[in-house]
Amino acid sequence: MLDTKLTQVLEIIQSFCNEPDAYKILDADDILTKLPSDMEMTKLQLSVAIKELKDRELVKVKYFTLDEYCLSASPRAKIEQEKREEEIKVEAAIASMNPMMTDPKTGKRKKVVAKGGFWGAFFGALFGGGIIMAVYIVVQMFVL
Repeated sequence: MLDTKLTQVLEIIQSFCNEPDAYKILDADDILTKLPSDMEMTKLQLSVAIKELKDRELVKVKYFTLDEYCLSASPRAKIEQEKREEEIKVEAAIASMNPMMTDPKTGKRKKVVAKGGFWGAFFGALFGGGIIMAVYIVVQMFVL
């Protein structure tokens, strides 16, 4: 799975390289200006990110310097993008099915299941143990 920086860089490269296996010459500043404002990268960090994408075979690189890249998005990158979009759809569907699981202010998932699951299991075991104990006492008193 790609982290957010690699995902953003890959999406920017895909926006520049519309056709798979068509190489484009991109300037590092062009890529860096397309990044969201909360995600700042230096040219060196961008170079490392593109090298990582190349190692994962998501982009093809003919050559690169610190300021300029000749690269293209591989077909595998399109598959990764479709997977990410599918995961986002699934998470949105799950959140819409159970709105108590998401915090309306932040949109993050709550840990309701972990807390509720623990207490549900605890009281379920306590109740089940009580029923078994009652059956055992009744059997001891009247049958045996």
